[in-house]
Amino acid sequence: MRFLEIGFAARNLSRHGLRTLTTLAIMVVSVMVIQLVGGFYQAMFQGIERDLIRQEGHLWIKKKENGPFLGVAQAQRLKDSGVFSDWVYRRDLSGILGTEEKSGIFTGVVLDVEAEAVFRSFGEIEKKGYRIQTGPLLAQNLGIQPGAILSGFALDQGFSLSVDRIESTVSTDLDRFYQEIPLSGFSWEVDFSSLHLHVNTGVSLDDAKVILESLYPGQDYNWYDYKDSQSYFTAVKGIYSSNFQFILIVICLSVLFSIANSLVMSFLERKKEIGTIRSFGAPGAHLQRLIFWECLFLSLSAFGVGTVLASVLGMAVNQSGGWYLDPPPTVKDGIRLFYTWDLASISISGIIIAAVTLITGQAIGLSTHKEPIINQLSS
Repeated sequence: MRFLEIGFAARNLSRHGLRTLTTLAIMVVSVMVIQLVGGFYQAMFQGIERDLIRQEGHLWIKKKENGPFLGVAQAQRLKDSGVFSDWVYRRDLSGILGTEEKSGIFTGVVLDVEAEAVFRSFGEIEKKGYRIQTGPLLAQNLGIQPGAILSGFALDQGFSLSVDRIESTVSTDLDRFYQEIPLSGFSWEVDFSSLHLHVNTGVSLDDAKVILESLYPGQDYNWYDYKDSQSYFTAVKGIYSSNFQFILIVICLSVLFSIANSLVMSFLERKKEIGTIRSFGAPGAHLQRLIFWECLFLSLSAFGVGTVLASVLGMAVNQSGGWYLDPPPTVKDGIRLFYTWDLASISISGIIIAAVTLITGQAIGLSTHKEPIINQLSS
């Protein structure tokens, strides 16, 4: 009996071709929208996380105001631990710099250029040389272009550097003062105020912190984890997660009403057919199961087709260079979104489509055998 009902359900869907295709199209678009939105958001989170780790590391340690500076003597112990893939030391500083004609105050950081090139490659085979950066408003005030030579004074000694690039920083205020100084620009040894580390794949951050605890005790240093509740990544992800949840709720409500309305209209147009089946003595349970199988076929077909189309469209966007999104707070550049498979969004799309379709179908089934047959046959 069940196989016979399945056959009848399949025949009903094929017989009402245009009506079925219209309902199916609405469901397919709904699946695509949910999966695409979820996939783009997931890719954005991954991109922000990867970029932050590339620049700042998984963990970083900064000396407290009265804490000792970070010497490089501990580097061998970091290497011997086998926990960290690479690390860099940096020194926050401020001073005066300029040309023969103009000068100004600056705040910035001392970098080991070669170490930064390795660190910021973060697993890339080709390690591009790191280029020293100057803030654009600072460059404008000094009247310089890339290639200009700057000299300055900081850490009780002079330095000289060649301007490699002029780019915006994370804020307009920093643009007015920001300057990176190569470590080689100083004649004397420089003590460092921060240490940034990449953790080897498969090593947890907690295990890495155990190694660091003996080297950099908490009374002298502040510890930072890119996943900390107060971290930049957590703050940005929280903002966009809230946006995503709101968008997802709106989409789901739209999907619910669109699919429910399409199914109701579809079955209302078949009232005479349903009345004819009932007039031959078909019990209500039979109609209920028949509608159930039709709705199940529709939901499974929509999920399969929608998933394939979402993947194809997502890959097309990736091939075209991504979808541009305005930057999050304090970030200078916009984000290029790329599509990625997001299991959560795929699962949500399937659950919503199946739930809305089957529940609506069952509600329709319950109402069909309560209406007098004569009314259905005369409709």
